Amino acid sequence: MYLSKRILEIGLDKEYSLLISGLSGRVNLAKTTWWKKIKEQINWKKPLTERDEGALKENGYLFTSLKEEEKEYKKISRTGKQQISKDKRLMVVVNFSEGCNLACPYCVNRHQRNQKIMSLKHLAGIFKIIDKFKKEGRQVKLISLFGGEPLRQETKFLFKEFLPEAKKREMKIKVFTNGVEIREFAGLLKKYRSLFLPMQITVDGPARIHDQRRIGPKYPKTFKIIMDNIDWLIKNEIPVSLRTNVERINFSYLPVLAREIIQRGWSESKNFSAYLGLVCADEPCYSKTNPKSRVVSFVKKYRQLLKKNPEMKLFSEESLYSFPEKFMMSALTGKKNYPKVGFCKSCGAGSYTFAADRKVYACMGSVGLKDFCLGRYYPKLIWDPKNLEKWQKRYSVNLKKCQDCPLVFICGGECPLAAFKQTGNIYEPYCREAIKNFVEFVKISRKEIISLKQACSRKKRELVKSAPGII
Repeated sequence: MYLSKRILEIGLDKEYSLLISGLSGRVNLAKTTWWKKIKEQINWKKPLTERDEGALKENGYLFTSLKEEEKEYKKISRTGKQQISKDKRLMVVVNFSEGCNLACPYCVNRHQRNQKIMSLKHLAGIFKIIDKFKKEGRQVKLISLFGGEPLRQETKFLFKEFLPEAKKREMKIKVFTNGVEIREFAGLLKKYRSLFLPMQITVDGPARIHDQRRIGPKYPKTFKIIMDNIDWLIKNEIPVSLRTNVERINFSYLPVLAREIIQRGWSESKNFSAYLGLVCADEPCYSKTNPKSRVVSFVKKYRQLLKKNPEMKLFSEESLYSFPEKFMMSALTGKKNYPKVGFCKSCGAGSYTFAADRKVYACMGSVGLKDFCLGRYYPKLIWDPKNLEKWQKRYSVNLKKCQDCPLVFICGGECPLAAFKQTGNIYEPYCREAIKNFVEFVKISRKEIISLKQACSRKKRELVKSAPGII
């Protein structure tokens, strides 16, 4: 018998250990004494009971040999790639311009913005290409507006043309906006309100902290403007997803912001949701010291603050998790979210961002980067075969450093843009100490994990073949 080399084992307390199989995607609680005995028996080549052996094989922890495990690994790799190739849904993003009416101090693009604005001919060309995609059997049901800032006076003529074209094709629209100039678009937003998915708008705290962060040359203070604009959107049944970028500077202000949201009545509206995003204004973005490694310590502090300020429940904590944590919380409740061999739609070349420079990019955050350019869309669509192939094969199973990692089918090799900015190579994983962070996250969540797994196992015993020491 042979124990998989892609097992992640985390001690929760004296009684339980958490086992995660990188191959089967199963997450199990194991009695620590039982698991120790199993490892000793296999190490000393002693036979296991039929019940123990069956449970370990069923959950992907045990194989007859390394060769058998590698055979299973290749099979799962094929499955993951097939899932991506069979998915005909495309992620389409349009950047009217990289220009913005704000200059937030933590924005990675604040010093390198290209102010070029797309033309109406460019926009018409994009919709012709979308029609071509549909004729080829590819689905474009959602189109996102990104930037730069898509909702500003300089690009209003494009937005006005964009909306009826999207409606004609029965497409939903996702807008990423700072919300400063919303009222200038009031008529258009009301007329086409049925098309909009929740607009992402950022508010970084109450006025005294937000107005130090979300600012621009013409907008020295934006808190009241944005909050009043969100009020208007919600009253007009246009959904809003409020994002709060948090770091050590504004973390303690979350309860104040939560109370402001509750006071305005947004938390009771079906058209409102809120989430948190961790940023790193005091460290170089994508640095090797890894700002994302602070997630666990932040979650700890957040939960402590939440105990004293329950109103903060309106923020989604899950938005802070990286893919391993999200995977585990889903797996514990029996949800299927596996295997993942690509971090995002860019991996497999299923994401196209059309920019004002007439080029198509693999990622909405990568405009202007040569390695991310998939081709040119105007005056006609011409692909870059070399770059296109590179993105079509950007899978975790094709990254050398991911091969033996227990998270190979869980994190998908992480963000290629982050990997590129750190190493200059999209075929490097952006690990961010993933396993170390995952272990720490599990330990601070151990009570919740044990309770959740036990409750799930009582309701759904058929999920795993039971053994005396495994749940």
